[in-house]
Amino acid sequence: MAELETAINDYLVARNLAPKRYVWKKQGEEILAKIRRARAAMKKQMEESL
Repeated sequence: MAELETAINDYLVARNLAPKRYVWKKQGEEILAKIRRARAAMKKQMEESL
């Protein structure tokens, strides 16, 4: 387990030395629309299973 912790910490240290800014690939409204569709589909599935 100690080896895994060391490997993870080494990775994080190296990654944090040269951080990259996250760039969104979709507009916020597109993301929210997808979330709304997923919620509606889950709600429908839950109602049909009752």
